[in-house]
Amino acid sequence: MVESGWLGVECEPNNIFIVCNQFPIPGFRVHDARKGTSDAQLATFSYGKAWQEKGGFLNEFNLIMANYLVRQDLKTASQGLDFDAWTGSAINAWAPEMARAMFEKQAGKYFRQTPDGRVTIYPRTVLAEVAERRAQGDPNPDIKDLSFPVSSPSIGFAAAWMTEMGDRERLEGLLAHAEAFMNPTWDDGGLYYPRNDASWDKNGEQIFMDPFSGNAMLAYARLTPPDGLNRLYNNPWDQRHHRLPALVNDPAGVNIAQAVYRADARQLALHMTPVGEGPTRTVLRVGRSASGS
Repeated sequence: MVESGWLGVECEPNNIFIVCNQFPIPGFRVHDARKGTSDAQLATFSYGKAWQEKGGFLNEFNLIMANYLVRQDLKTASQGLDFDAWTGSAINAWAPEMARAMFEKQAGKYFRQTPDGRVTIYPRTVLAEVAERRAQGDPNPDIKDLSFPVSSPSIGFAAAWMTEMGDRERLEGLLAHAEAFMNPTWDDGGLYYPRNDASWDKNGEQIFMDPFSGNAMLAYARLTPPDGLNRLYNNPWDQRHHRLPALVNDPAGVNIAQAVYRADARQLALHMTPVGEGPTRTVLRVGRSASGS
């Protein structure tokens, strides 16, 4: 980042993607907590200043910049939900005011609430018509484009965006759509949504599911509290935390829903559920000492 004048690292030759350069910043913060450095403070100040000199991350239509072509000195804007959601959730770690402003201006245009309470994603090909209909007084137009091939992890990015912004109502609606149309499957005690390359069913409901969303992002959205990345950035685990008692193995036959050391009671509290039906035998290994409490 320093070599680029703090505009970011080139993901491809001559091409800096805004979203990809968000993730090293929490890494700097965690490194600071463990090593006593101040790299994150330098990085966020310098990175923010460099982009302010380029006009900021948003264009005149409040669209997040997707990437920056270095030799051409050219910024290109996001063309839809994916970059707005992915960047919007990640940037909340260190710039929550910017993230909130982006969410309030952008999020509503991408989503429709169905009469049964589900939330669906508009194909980007109909966004202009949706905006026009809303301007005419229809707040929730039912517009579809069944010729549009869904091919990106939009639902996963959207879910992560909603949970980071604390938009529980939309998130529950989006997950309700996944439960109804995306083949929720339990395997060995875990919930996932299998890959499906078809975009729409015969009634025009989106059924596309990619492995990234189905295996990881919808689960991430369910498990992560609001401002999860922001909390990680502002309250990282320091060296003292890593001296406290902890579960140090991955016990067979159970899912670990919670493991937390309560220093006031000098207790390691575990919440576990069996993977299968019937009795389960497992081994728990606790390491470290309570000397850090």
